[in-house]
Amino acid sequence: MDDENFYKDRILWKAAQNNLFAQACSKFDTVENDRQAYVLGKAALQGKPVLLFWSSDNLWTLLSSKEVVSQIDSSINAVLLDSINKNMKLQEVKSAERQATKLQSEILLIGDAEIKIWAPHGAEIFALMGILRMFPLGKRHNPNGITLN
Repeated sequence: MDDENFYKDRILWKAAQNNLFAQACSKFDTVENDRQAYVLGKAALQGKPVLLFWSSDNLWTLLSSKEVVSQIDSSINAVLLDSINKNMKLQEVKSAERQATKLQSEILLIGDAEIKIWAPHGAEIFALMGILRMFPLGKRHNPNGITLN
């Protein structure tokens, strides 16, 4: 199995584990053709499209087998999956409530550049975080020199 199909399978497995398809997320190949064409026309996408989080024409996120691309208003942001290395956090929500960020944030800040990626607040954004934390996949080396898969 090539890397793209391996990544796609892992993404779909993790999404199913998190029950994402009962929420605001769809497998890209089940999305209506007009919406697929719209998103692909906006995103200079690398890899095979896998998942789409959708709110509107100006607020969506597409996860492919190589990158995550998000439109927030007029800005389109993209991050290669293999560059994530678990470096992400929720964008802080200003509120008097202590748990406001965990309950209300809809923006992930990824990498040192804090690239903004949108997902619906609550279970969906935490499921997306779980998916993105898997990357990079493949062979990793631990400090003792043993190769881990």
